[in-house]
Amino acid sequence: NFSLGLSNNYIPNSCLTCDKPFDKEDKQMVMNWNVVVREAEGKVRLYCPTCWEKATRFAKEVHDVGEKK
Repeated sequence: NFSLGLSNNYIPNSCLTCDKPFDKEDKQMVMNWNVVVREAEGKVRLYCPTCWEKATRFAKEVHDVGEKK
């Protein structure tokens, strides 16, 4: 059993964005998916690599546009 540093009870069962299932026992998934913990809000969000890449690319584009203004 691989540890994410959180109890498995708190880790969602699928990607927040695309709803792709997440297997907590799959080492590849555990190593490649992204978990975002918002302690103040008491929320744990899970993102598959595809959705994480799209989100980080979008954030970079928004940042780059802001820098040009």
